Amino acid sequence: MALKEAVADTLSGVEKESVVIDGVETVSTRRLDAERRLNAGSVKVSYTIVLPQSYAGPEIKAASIVPATLMKNINTRIAAKGVTGGSVTEVPTIAVVTQERVGTPLQTSGSVGGATLGFLVGLLGFSALLK
Repeated sequence: MALKEAVADTLSGVEKESVVIDGVETVSTRRLDAERRLNAGSVKVSYTIVLPQSYAGPEIKAASIVPATLMKNINTRIAAKGVTGGSVTEVPTIAVVTQERVGTPLQTSGSVGGATLGFLVGLLGFSALLK
């Protein structure tokens, strides 16, 4: 939940309900540093943002996500959840942002699909008269 909220906090106009965390995976192993403290390593967080049709904000690109702001927001949200002993200590790297449109936007008026369907219904009605 903290990661969802942090991503939403970082992007203007995006609600936490629009963020889906697809996966969190370790990309480097834990190891002891020079002072024999456990170094947690790095993780990769994959997420999807599903924007509603009402979204009026700017197009989301890699440049839309300011790494230092995301780091601050993650740490703030983790602390707010009462999680201790974990934090983001290095500015995250923002990988490639891909976009995919799913479905067809709703028509508001003058539906072209409706004209095609109307023609088909008319054709069927005409063929029934010929019988």
